[in-house]
Amino acid sequence: MALARIFRAVNRLPRGSRGLLKKALAITALALAFSSAYDESAAAAGRCEELFDRIWRSISRSSEYDEGFGARGLSYRMTGRIQDGRGESFLVAVKTDPNAPWSAGRESRNVFRGDPSWNFRNFSPAFMNRMGFALDQDRYLVPTADTLNRRVAALNRTLAPDKKIPFSYYTPKVDRVPDREYLVRFLKNRELPMAGHGDEAFHDAHYHFAAIALPPELVEHAARQLGTLTGLADFVERAHPSLLDRPISRLPGSATLRTEIDRLISAGAKDVDALTAAPTTARGNVPRPFSDYTEVRGGSAEYLRTHLEEGRSPVEYLRQKINGQPSDSTLRKVLEEYVRELAKDPANTRSMALPVERLKARLMERFADFDPLP
Repeated sequence: MALARIFRAVNRLPRGSRGLLKKALAITALALAFSSAYDESAAAAGRCEELFDRIWRSISRSSEYDEGFGARGLSYRMTGRIQDGRGESFLVAVKTDPNAPWSAGRESRNVFRGDPSWNFRNFSPAFMNRMGFALDQDRYLVPTADTLNRRVAALNRTLAPDKKIPFSYYTPKVDRVPDREYLVRFLKNRELPMAGHGDEAFHDAHYHFAAIALPPELVEHAARQLGTLTGLADFVERAHPSLLDRPISRLPGSATLRTEIDRLISAGAKDVDALTAAPTTARGNVPRPFSDYTEVRGGSAEYLRTHLEEGRSPVEYLRQKINGQPSDSTLRKVLEEYVRELAKDPANTRSMALPVERLKARLMERFADFDPLP
């Protein structure tokens, strides 16, 4: 109430002074909105939404229009960035058509960009506020990578060691993270990209955030599988550098070994993207027509099982990735040499049972680890 009275008083000031003071008050309001973000009560969530409304009215006219990444035909735009008094920063998205769903519209590189409301159904609104997100009918507040890392670290301090979230987030320096960097950062530090502007920021915010609901044992098995791809690349560069730019077979137009390894790395990066996005649809909250797409038609559990190659051991996962290569292929010969090294570690020969019903149950258990819904 006191803050509302201050806003009304500011509105009576001359226009030039009013704009500066309103922006300062908006930043203060944002700090207040999230200073009690670790209080998960309904009252705290209500305060957050009320302040979010005031913040939006105060900054929307001064925010820069960020078209970003060449997105076209979408139902929203990313409008800019705001920072609170504690050094945390947030991105703001607004619908371009208030009557359209957030997920409306397409863009050439992806079938669809997803919908932030999915995570507000998968997780409770109070939990989403706690992690720095806010959403109403036509506005969306998203924490930047650094801010989200702070929130995840604070949450991890409340969780048992076997329930902690293994992921952290980074702001890419380019529009799209190169495949090898994407894969290596995931493997080394369980890092995921959280773009700092544009269409990709909208996509990352709700897809990659949902990765926190992946069961830790699943993440570790996936990392061991995916690590065989970068391991193979390192092995070839170390043991057979002279083969890299030679064709892998005698067939006309045969690709070089380097090209084939790059293809495997790209496939691994796509698997990381798919695996970490899967929990977004885990509670069946995807509206049509998106529920008919291959990515979500079978549900999150089936999607995870597919991208984990049904839980194959790391050795068999790698072999599966080069199915179809002729027996005399250089790639197959090098792979078998590398597999002999891999198999010396028994962990690389262990598969993981992934029955779909058990996967569904584990996803729900994981949600409940830190956000039990009523």
